[in-house]
Amino acid sequence: MALILLGLKPSFIYAQVVDSVACERGNVLFKKYNLISEPLKSIPALEEALTHFKTGACWPRYVNTYNAIAAAYYYQKEYAKASEYAQLATDTASFYLGEASSEYASSIANHAIFIELMGNYKKSIQLQKKSLAIEIAGRNHDHGVAIAQENLGYSYFTIGDFETARDYYDQALLRIYKTGGKIRYEAARLHRQIAACYREDSEYAAAIESYNKSLEVLDQLPDKKNNKQTHWYACRDLAEVYLELDQLDEAFNYIDQALAIQQKFDMLEAYKSYLTKGDIHLAAQQPQLALQFYQQAAKEAAEEYAIYQKHPGLAAPITHQAKVYTQQKQYDKALQHYEQALALITIEDIPHAYPSVELDIFDGQASLLLQRFREQNNPQDLQKAYQYYQQIPDILQAIRRNYISEDPKNSLAERAVPIIEQGIATTVELHRQTGKATYLEQAFTFAESNKAILLFESLREEVAKGFAGIPDSLLNKGEDLRNEIAYLKRRTLEAQQLKIQESPETVQQWKSQVFELDKAYQAWNTQLEEQYPLYYNGKYQTHAFDIAQLRKEVLKANSAIVEFTIGPRQGFVFLLTKEDLQVIELEDSQSLIDKVNTLRQLIISPPSGAAFKQDYEVFVQQAQQLYQQLLAEGLQQLPPAIEHLIIIPDDILSLLPFELLLRQPPQGDRIDFSPQNLDYLFEDFTISYHYSATLMATLQVFEQSEATTGTFIGFAPSFGEVQTSQIRACTENNLYSLQCNREEVLAIQSLLGGEALLAEAARLDAFQEQARHYQIVHLATHACVDEETAALSKIYLTDANLTPFELNNLRFSADLTVLSACNTGSGKVLKGEGVMSLARSFMLAGSQSVLTSLWSVDDCATSDIMVHYYEGLKAGLSKDKALKAAKLTYLNNADRNSRHPSYWAAFVQFGDVEELQLGSYLRWWLFGGILLLFWVARLFWRRRALKKAAPTPKGGGGATTTI
Repeated sequence: MALILLGLKPSFIYAQVVDSVACERGNVLFKKYNLISEPLKSIPALEEALTHFKTGACWPRYVNTYNAIAAAYYYQKEYAKASEYAQLATDTASFYLGEASSEYASSIANHAIFIELMGNYKKSIQLQKKSLAIEIAGRNHDHGVAIAQENLGYSYFTIGDFETARDYYDQALLRIYKTGGKIRYEAARLHRQIAACYREDSEYAAAIESYNKSLEVLDQLPDKKNNKQTHWYACRDLAEVYLELDQLDEAFNYIDQALAIQQKFDMLEAYKSYLTKGDIHLAAQQPQLALQFYQQAAKEAAEEYAIYQKHPGLAAPITHQAKVYTQQKQYDKALQHYEQALALITIEDIPHAYPSVELDIFDGQASLLLQRFREQNNPQDLQKAYQYYQQIPDILQAIRRNYISEDPKNSLAERAVPIIEQGIATTVELHRQTGKATYLEQAFTFAESNKAILLFESLREEVAKGFAGIPDSLLNKGEDLRNEIAYLKRRTLEAQQLKIQESPETVQQWKSQVFELDKAYQAWNTQLEEQYPLYYNGKYQTHAFDIAQLRKEVLKANSAIVEFTIGPRQGFVFLLTKEDLQVIELEDSQSLIDKVNTLRQLIISPPSGAAFKQDYEVFVQQAQQLYQQLLAEGLQQLPPAIEHLIIIPDDILSLLPFELLLRQPPQGDRIDFSPQNLDYLFEDFTISYHYSATLMATLQVFEQSEATTGTFIGFAPSFGEVQTSQIRACTENNLYSLQCNREEVLAIQSLLGGEALLAEAARLDAFQEQARHYQIVHLATHACVDEETAALSKIYLTDANLTPFELNNLRFSADLTVLSACNTGSGKVLKGEGVMSLARSFMLAGSQSVLTSLWSVDDCATSDIMVHYYEGLKAGLSKDKALKAAKLTYLNNADRNSRHPSYWAAFVQFGDVEELQLGSYLRWWLFGGILLLFWVARLFWRRRALKKAAPTPKGGGGATTTI
């Protein structure tokens, strides 16, 4: 981090006559030595300068001198003295110059650095944001603001929020360039820090490019210590990049350059280069050399952080040594080192002070003990490993709380996947050893700890807003900010992916606006947390996953939750009923993934006539093998009363419709995808899907944001009259009107009443204004899924498209949303979180359930299935039973080719599956229908009496159709 040494001319609030002679004497002393190159020599002169500045009432210089002394001690690694003088600077600035002064801003920013060194990142970030706000509200001095932004970036980088860190670094770099600083030291430092963010996100090409920019600037600067410090960082970081790319020669080259620099200059964090070189030797299968460098790193860290009893820099070299001893199977020695490392970061009054380091230590200890148990079969090792894994969910939660944006939370969930796998394996083994059912329950709870966390947190936050008594005006302010941010982020992403044409200057302006709006939104959120304790408690309070509650309030006697967890080596499937819980181990995750991918390639599009037989044979083989691998053993043990399966998939399984798995091989040589020939899973069970069991339990107590006033609203947009499309798929430049979507929506309207918005009426503004008022929302249209950038997926309406940006800022009260479009249930798969699909966005917006598709679907086949589905709903069937009946009806009426799974298997039901309570809305429809029939009958008999023909009237029921 960069200490802020120079402030601006303040508005004086402490009246005293300035003695210019004394001030000038202080200035001479202040400028006498270089604070970075010769910190120790600078301190006596600065101490003397303090007396002159105080005598002369030169309060800005007086405060800055305290900050300068703090900096001198900081660069000398005497952090306790540095913190003492930073506090003196803060107190002095507050007293003499006021808390609106730039000197006060600089002082609290410096003090924040030392608070962070002691592990209190949250307080440090709060102080830094306060400092930045003062700087901007004052004279907006670009250099001071840039340093404040850079420091915030560093803090966010330290806690692992690399996206937010990069935003602050980018803004700081823009300010440095604005002052003509393209070859300034600060520019080189910022390029290096931006590169580090790219490296942590595994964007190695972008990282190397930014590191090279940093080195290009540094090559133009003199060999001063601060320049060489950044050069050292860049070389060490590049070594780590090439290590991760497994280019060990390049890695050794750059780390040796870093070590050469630190032999000439006393570098901050010099121990890290020894850690990196040890890592490279370990990758090169040279554990003894690695151990030597780790031991040297420990010595360097002990010298640098001598004043601290607790610090992650002290723990890191010890942890690295423990990993070597584990690899060498010196388990006792490894455990001793892990315990030593843990003791070096444990701060009693700050729980989880260094949670990321703590996670590495607990994971290392637990996996070591599990490994030793498998080799030596000592039950104590298994029990101890279990105790460590038990604490990991709390550590993950502590890390997650430090993050603002979603990307680092997603990265954390992915990082946790192998840990969760090992934790489940440990707990399942304990159940096998002891027979205690509580271990199975704990294994299930452990699996739940990394499921759909972002979705759960977002829904919990919305509920917290609802009961915290927050004024509408304040809530509306937050909504306005979210809408502005969503619009600009969407435009920026589209421009970056060349989906719209905009100048680089405009895109940069949008990014700057998003940065400022994000800060305003964070300030708004902080205000809510501080002023409304109920909101804070509701947002952050964690509740232990309660299987008993789930069984009591969610599961029915005829239902079973089937939850999957897929790790890098193996997977698990949990089967939970009201009375029982089982777990089945799934071996060889890669084989499983390969089978799912093979099956998906077969079912997402119909084969040509020549390939039909081959596709059928491979489908039968893969669908039966997957059933045997995923479900056969578990379903055999379920009670006969179980009729409904609630599938909670994981990883690639999220893109698999379990309905089409085959329980038995076909009898005979008939080549036909009909249920009469193939034993599909969905013939024996109704099937629905959910994101997590925790979310299922939580949604039971969520109230809808507002009452609905209508039963059904359907949207059937058109996209031109020249051509029509038979597939509900799309390309960016080719959207054709659909053949059957209009008839689909009108047919459903004839069943349920409500409103049908067709062609030009199916507009974005109509959707945004009206959809939230209806019990059922139906979209029969095109959709496009962006597999890489989920935020750019879209559902098309006549005049515009609906993206997750818009959906995340809408609030629905729908019992059911039907996405009668292609791929709305597919998208980028994030480990732990699930598929970032359009269906997920509708759930997040408040829909209780979503019917969605997993691939591009035939237009008219879809319409047939949809109409049959709504007939089932109107007849009082639950949503899962209605979908099952619709598919069977379709299959029984389809020809041989149209029974291929690509036509019917894409649609899956997510969320609540209870039957819809349509009575409150349909009573008026029914009453109107009875009156209509009475009127028709009366008219008929009257006309008959008059011996005149009576035509049959059409319509009725008060339904509206807009074209």
